[in-house]
Amino acid sequence: MNSLKFSWHIHNNKTYTGKITPFGNKVVFINDNEGLQPARSLAVINHSPDGFNWGYNGSGPAQLALAILLDYTDNKDFAIRHHQQFKADIIAHLNPYEGWALTDGQIDQWIEENVSNS
Repeated sequence: MNSLKFSWHIHNNKTYTGKITPFGNKVVFINDNEGLQPARSLAVINHSPDGFNWGYNGSGPAQLALAILLDYTDNKDFAIRHHQQFKADIIAHLNPYEGWALTDGQIDQWIEENVSNS
């Protein structure tokens, strides 16, 4: 396995959990307590002012992918550069009718497999 030059994943114990409210709204939590809000990612790129979504290749999933990578890495350039691929590989494949969980290990694995270390 390649040794990553990225340092943020080493101490980043986060799990992102997507839930669907009784009213059909889709919300995302960090470690099941803190809500992941779209405001920070919207300030970087405004894909979806209506909020997050998952389960397809659209603007809501792009906003979610950007928000997760931005929060997880705290690196705006990295998040901008890689969020569309993260959306296509991960976010678009989450079941749109159910909740889900995405762990730090899964994110680290995606980074290891998809981001050049050179």
